[in-house]
Amino acid sequence: MNVYGGTILIQGTIIMKVEKLSEDATFNQIMKMVENAYNSKAPIQGFADKISSYFVPMIVGLSLITWAVWFILVFTDSQ
Repeated sequence: MNVYGGTILIQGTIIMKVEKLSEDATFNQIMKMVENAYNSKAPIQGFADKISSYFVPMIVGLSLITWAVWFILVFTDSQ
């Protein structure tokens, strides 16, 4: 008979033998894989970070310039 975490003994005593350590438990293995995936970066991710560090400020700057040009064209008396 297997005894799992959270098992409740209603009556009597139980003698059990530990067959797996907590490090070998499925939950801990999943947590280790998640940590490894979180800590490692794919090479393409580094490239994307570098591109976005230039692309995002450039787009924000172009949008501000576009807004300024339209603002000047609309609110100046150029007749």
